[in-house]
Amino acid sequence: MTSGRESAFVLEASQLSKSYGERPALRELSLRLVRGRILGLIGPDGAGKTTALRLLAGLMRPDAGQILVSGVDVARRGAALRGLIGYMAQAYSLYGDLSVEENFRFFAAMLGVASREIPAMEERLLGLAMLLEHKKKPAGTLSGGMYKKLALACVLSHKPPLVLLDEPTNGVDPISRRELWAFLRELVDDGTSVVIATPYMDEAERCDEVALLVDGRIVAHDNPTRLMAEHQAGGEKGATFEDVFLALSEASSEKDEKS
Repeated sequence: MTSGRESAFVLEASQLSKSYGERPALRELSLRLVRGRILGLIGPDGAGKTTALRLLAGLMRPDAGQILVSGVDVARRGAALRGLIGYMAQAYSLYGDLSVEENFRFFAAMLGVASREIPAMEERLLGLAMLLEHKKKPAGTLSGGMYKKLALACVLSHKPPLVLLDEPTNGVDPISRRELWAFLRELVDDGTSVVIATPYMDEAERCDEVALLVDGRIVAHDNPTRLMAEHQAGGEKGATFEDVFLALSEASSEKDEKS
């Protein structure tokens, strides 16, 4: 990959590896994502999802491999990434004593949004998040789902082409979870690209494509519908996505044992 050419991909990650001491967290992970799609990093705790997102966000450096975001090399152009990436960690901290509106305006300013542009962005994003009628409420009084939606709106305030989300639906109720996914789909329909890490297998089917992670390695990367169809064609009629994941995980483990 080279950073000097126009690319059709918002994200290009090639052969990423990362270890913590002697423990490998990621092994030769490669991903590509075009504009306006949701890629799900699906896997259990400890599979390497958070490490992958931190590398993609430029918060850590890989031991090997390269990452380009909109053609910019993440390892070499740290300052240039500010406008290209929105990153929401599992524990995204808002100011509980500030209102919804005050939080949004603070984070938008921190992310470099011009003061004259903030009101319009606030109207649009808090509207998509269904938070406009709550904008005077202290963030600390919001429900878990509303809190997550406000955090996401703040992350999006500078209009990044790529958004990285680490388990954003963890700990929220089913209705809020559905609303959060509706919010994401609105963004994607408007051209934003999203990488979302989740351990929930049912969320895989909401993604445009999925990368299934097992022990830091991608064992499958495809459209979820095709993955399901291929698995069911192998004799597993009525299989769930969890069945698909478990079958691929077991096959990967057997392959590792033989190698």
